[in-house]
Amino acid sequence: SDVYKRQVLIQVFNADGKVVYSEERTVNGTSNVEFKLNNAAAGSYYIMVTGGDEVSVGSFIYQP
Repeated sequence: SDVYKRQVLIQVFNADGKVVYSEERTVNGTSNVEFKLNNAAAGSYYIMVTGGDEVSVGSFIYQP
């Protein structure tokens, strides 16, 4: 069933607010999302996932 499939925009920002990763993809329901931060420096990052009228925001520490 495609009931839970939806298009989302995944954006990752560094501490200065610069977009370091951006991708649109189709996800199933509450699936985990994996991505690679190629050539990104260690530090704090923010992630925003937008799908339809829903926006989820979080933060993480990246240690290559």
